[in-house]
Amino acid sequence: MGTGGANATGGGGAPGLGGRGGTAGHGGAAGNGGTTGTAGHGGTAGTAGHGGTAGNGGTAGTAGHGGAAGNGGTAGTAGHGGTGGAGGSQPCGGTGDAACPTGAFCAWSDERCGAGLVHGVCKSPVGGVTCVQRPACGCDGKVYSNPCEANSAGTDLAVDGTCTPPTGTFECGWSFCTLDTQYCAAQVGGAVGNPGTYACTATPSSCAGSATCACLAPSFPCTQDASGGVTVTQEVP
Repeated sequence: MGTGGANATGGGGAPGLGGRGGTAGHGGAAGNGGTTGTAGHGGTAGTAGHGGTAGNGGTAGTAGHGGAAGNGGTAGTAGHGGTGGAGGSQPCGGTGDAACPTGAFCAWSDERCGAGLVHGVCKSPVGGVTCVQRPACGCDGKVYSNPCEANSAGTDLAVDGTCTPPTGTFECGWSFCTLDTQYCAAQVGGAVGNPGTYACTATPSSCAGSATCACLAPSFPCTQDASGGVTVTQEVP
């Protein structure tokens, strides 16, 4: 190697050429997306709220005052009582019994005018077509043209011989039969108070116009009174 002179100063080297710019770096590879985050845990369910304290019932309303009672309607005028049937069921004829009202008479169910029963009953007389048209003996001993006339006079009928029979007749219950041409067919007995039934019956022609027990020859007891009147009596239980 050659040696420079002593203390010789070497010339400066030529300036070096600027270095080339470095090649542009490639963009860095796209970074991988970050790992999907783990799904967050749902929040802890909230504690169920406590039911609200039951509200106090509302104060009961003060009971309304009852409406003032309506005034009662004016009472209708009382109807006039129907005219009471004279007598009705008022007892009569016994001790302490009051007299029957005016227009009524004391009726005895056995038609013996109080001789058999303690009390009769006040009744109103009937009339018109309902009246039997036969002479009738009243409890007052009088003979009337029919039972209704007797009742209207204030007396019941009598079957006990109270009246004197009209001429040419004889007693048959509360009425009268014609002598000879009729006889009395009686049916008596039965329940207490039963007045019995009495009917004037024509004398059979075989008796030649003269009724006698011998001629009639009945199956039931036969009697003939002083006037000649014949009565055949049937007793029923």
